[in-house]
Amino acid sequence: MIHRLKQRFPNILIQTNSPSFANDYEWYFSSEENVYFGIPKKDLSQDERELLQLLFNRNTFPMSLVGTANADLWYQLLFQGSDFQKPMDMEAVRFVQFYISSHDYELHDIIDAIRNAVTPNVELFFISPNEGIIVEPLSPLAMSKQDLSSLQSILETDFFFNVRFYFGRFFQLNKYIHQNFQAERQLFQWAKGHVDHKLLTFESIVPMFLMDHIPPSIRATIFSSVMSILKEDETLHKTVKTYIENQSNASLTAKELYIHRNSLQYRIDKFIEKSGIDIKTFTGALTVYFAILHDELSKLPETE
Repeated sequence: MIHRLKQRFPNILIQTNSPSFANDYEWYFSSEENVYFGIPKKDLSQDERELLQLLFNRNTFPMSLVGTANADLWYQLLFQGSDFQKPMDMEAVRFVQFYISSHDYELHDIIDAIRNAVTPNVELFFISPNEGIIVEPLSPLAMSKQDLSSLQSILETDFFFNVRFYFGRFFQLNKYIHQNFQAERQLFQWAKGHVDHKLLTFESIVPMFLMDHIPPSIRATIFSSVMSILKEDETLHKTVKTYIENQSNASLTAKELYIHRNSLQYRIDKFIEKSGIDIKTFTGALTVYFAILHDELSKLPETE
């Protein structure tokens, strides 16, 4: 039976010890072969789920997370929405979510590598073979984006895989912590299929996330005139995008594009004249940036 399940579900996990991943997998126990097996929830249809529940024991065993001492408490709080009880003496925390591209490593080796690189008071646990969460309390020693970038380099160098991080914001540790975490988790899950950057933040995801939730036909109508100008001149497109991403800083943009400031000014004025949109203003720059995001979303492959 297990062999047939492996053929039907290529992402199945099979193990003899009690399962460690409770969130994205549905776990069952085969008494005939004395093994646990987990199947990603996204791979199961409702009919398949009901059939497996008839054939095998489901959730009749304790679920043990791979992680630090308070992993179970944090899992229940963040994923199961258990009644809020402040886990420990913390006023505010942030959640650093990560996704690893490979299965070819020992989870405890990853945990040790991360804990050696961060402050001692963080909590850390895996919710699947590829995904984990770092819980970091607010303190003067809290990680910076540069610290997280360094950790990313260490992991990729030592373990030969790619890893993506979502660098969360600090939230007060109160009854809304489950809701706040789930909002950030939704952003990270969406960004994995839509944003190329390896180090993601709230502000780097939200603009494109919001654009993606506007019907493509409406986006295309709204931004057609702007995109026709940018598409006919790739140099102008790159100039405008870089200028906006550099907060309309002409000196920084000219340096990044290896052009003289006068050349940059000429290109910006050319775009303003053609489009009728003054990208030297905040609202003008925001409008054109949304048009550029629409173009980038339109080039992505279709996702389910």
